Amino acid sequence: MVSQDQSAQSPGSELYEGINRNHHQGDFGEIAVEALCIAAGLNLAKFKRDDGTDYMIRRSGAKRRTAPYLDVQVKSCSVLREVGDFWRYDLDARAFEDLSMVDYQGPPAYLFLVRVPKSQSRYTVAAETGLHLRAATYWLSLEGENDGVRRSTTRTVSVPRANLLTADALAKLFDRAAKGLAPTVSEQPRGGI
Repeated sequence: MVSQDQSAQSPGSELYEGINRNHHQGDFGEIAVEALCIAAGLNLAKFKRDDGTDYMIRRSGAKRRTAPYLDVQVKSCSVLREVGDFWRYDLDARAFEDLSMVDYQGPPAYLFLVRVPKSQSRYTVAAETGLHLRAATYWLSLEGENDGVRRSTTRTVSVPRANLLTADALAKLFDRAAKGLAPTVSEQPRGGI
């Protein structure tokens, strides 16, 4: 008899021999975001080149030229530092600069941080109830948070644990964008940057 929560596990990394672990992790993080968008009835476009945005997301069936949309940078990691009600994450300096820029003409931009299991063999759980993705995604707006001090490599950001990305949370981000309201960090629980 198979337990409902039994993973289809491999003994280890030999299944992934010759494949870059970071690429697998990044691919899985993006799949988790895609699954959330599909569950929320959203349409998304993946960019071929990394220009600071991984996806453009908008409501399905919306009129392209008038509907709000979001720009999203997806990052994934298997280990996050917990500090109080926040996850601390070292975001590369270029991504921070892109996401913290205030753009009055463009769409709101968000960081979607996907927490994944340490072992690729634990990314999914196959059960009679369905295939379950083991990923938790959190959102953060950094718009207007750039203090002008250039960093050479990384910038530590605090992502509120309360900002768990769900289909309902995605709908609220779109409702805010539709009202023309910029996503501001000051309206989110604070944890320092």
